[in-house]
Amino acid sequence: MDDMISKLRQPHGERNGHAKLTVKQIREIRAAKGDYRGFQTELAAQYGVTPSLVSMIRSGRIWKHV
Repeated sequence: MDDMISKLRQPHGERNGHAKLTVKQIREIRAAKGDYRGFQTELAAQYGVTPSLVSMIRSGRIWKHV
């Protein structure tokens, strides 16, 4: 497992079977302007994901390769 992970052979991003978003959608989420209360909730509803996922995408904690 360590070898697979170190060589980036595990499915990540769109190749992951559980991924709900595409690379294009990730870029749209990151490019979206707005920081008012509820903005992440609106983005989450628009893309069918949770507000915490939007937060992690915008902060760069996940989907780092995009």
